[in-house]
Amino acid sequence: MNRFQLLERILPFCEESVCCIRNRHQKYGWLYSPEQVKKALEHWRNGTLNDVSFMTKNKKDESFLLKNPTHLGVVPHNNDIVSFFVVDLDAHDGQKDMTVYDNKVERFFNAVPVRFYSKSGKGIKQIYLLKSPVPVNTFVDCIRS
Repeated sequence: MNRFQLLERILPFCEESVCCIRNRHQKYGWLYSPEQVKKALEHWRNGTLNDVSFMTKNKKDESFLLKNPTHLGVVPHNNDIVSFFVVDLDAHDGQKDMTVYDNKVERFFNAVPVRFYSKSGKGIKQIYLLKSPVPVNTFVDCIRS
């Protein structure tokens, strides 16, 4: 299963009005409207996400334009409660090995992951099932901090 197949599988459990986007310069932004999320998902499915830009806000609530996103992230939840999440530990060329965070994430969330790898074996994804579900806003605030 690749990240696109995983995203398609968890979309029914995701908030319709919140998603995260990232461009190749590691600049992140959050989309907070169903229209923007729908636009991002349509472009992601069509392979044209990199061709669009989105207005988003930083932590200081200042608006900025995030150009040419390459990645899309969603917040899985049911009835505004997060029960699981996915961590991407890929170490691409020239990047630090992210698997050093394995045990830290497990301890922090008190959750044991299900791990799976990309076809190349270099991509590592982990799905964490939380022992105690949390409100989606609490989860997003925790991750953003």
